[in-house]
Amino acid sequence: KILHEFLGLDKKGGIEVGNVEFHEVSSKFNLTKLFQKHVSILAQSGAGKSHCVSVLIEELLDRSDELGKPAIVVIDPHGEYLGFAEDSKYQSKTRIFDKKLLKISASQLSAYQISEFQPFITAVERRDLNKIIGELKAQKIPYGMDELISAVEMSDIKPNTKSPLVSWLSDLNSTSLFSNYDSPSVDELARMGQLSVVDLSDFIHLKEKQIIVAHLARKLFEARRSGRIPPFIFFIEEAHQFAPQFSAEKTESSRTISRYIIETIAREGRKFHASLVLVSQRPIQLSTTALSQCNSSIILRISNPYDIKHIAESIEGITSDIMSMLPGLKVGEAIITGEVVNYPILVQVRERRSRKSEKGMRLEDALLKFERKTAQNKKDLENF
Repeated sequence: KILHEFLGLDKKGGIEVGNVEFHEVSSKFNLTKLFQKHVSILAQSGAGKSHCVSVLIEELLDRSDELGKPAIVVIDPHGEYLGFAEDSKYQSKTRIFDKKLLKISASQLSAYQISEFQPFITAVERRDLNKIIGELKAQKIPYGMDELISAVEMSDIKPNTKSPLVSWLSDLNSTSLFSNYDSPSVDELARMGQLSVVDLSDFIHLKEKQIIVAHLARKLFEARRSGRIPPFIFFIEEAHQFAPQFSAEKTESSRTISRYIIETIAREGRKFHASLVLVSQRPIQLSTTALSQCNSSIILRISNPYDIKHIAESIEGITSDIMSMLPGLKVGEAIITGEVVNYPILVQVRERRSRKSEKGMRLEDALLKFERKTAQNKKDLENF
């Protein structure tokens, strides 16, 4: 009881991450203190970062109706959270949105939003594009990127504006992300007590991933500001890919596509109960603006001195003692600090209850699975 009060833990209805190290005390954290002002989960590869995220998701899905269940949206670049849809306990609460289901309605985009996806579009090109979009919308017929490109080609805008604009739009169209409808709708994506996993594992190019993240993040934030969807918790794995600290716009424009909206949610989201969880194995590459807005942090083992230095400069309350502990943490050990607790604490993250995704299986299991598959294919071929 003394430790619970001293550390600021929430015994009733809290989010249980594990046990306080060296004490038989369950570390249950208040939902509002943990998520409302955003969370960062930082660790080097293999230290238990995704495992910790899975534990948090389990806790959110297992909450009773009386305590309230937020909507959960996870950006999953590597398919690490697909196991929730295969688990008998969680499959009814989980929806997977993969490459086939992710589409962006061109007719719902403004010229400004299109220029966010394609930062090389100039102000003059954007102005002319806005005029053409206005004419298409006046017809009140949904249109795709092909129709928009045709409208630009048939317009009377100057050739030195038309040619590069068609080029930029054609480049976007080549991603096959754009259509005459939007999928998923924001109501499908954010439902109370539902886990929505945005599976980006089949996408190859970073630019395509960033376009999807930017579009979904903007839809979620705008819908939450208007009260259309419930409070949500937005987990972004590999956050340094979507909100990088440094941007080389002249050579790699895609790096800036999703950063602005993520930083906007980081600054303003708490007012509307739009919560961010930034998950990264390279903190030094993660936007300082976004990271500094995370008032609570779960930090597992990190040995890179540049990452540790960046964490200390970006997150309040990281003392020299904490910095010196990070390289020596065991797998699954985490230091939890920030507004969620009165004092930094060391926690052993509990075992997960959900099924692991096959994409996150051990190397030995992957080898055995491939061997069995090869043997079965050989057998089927002989029988044929």
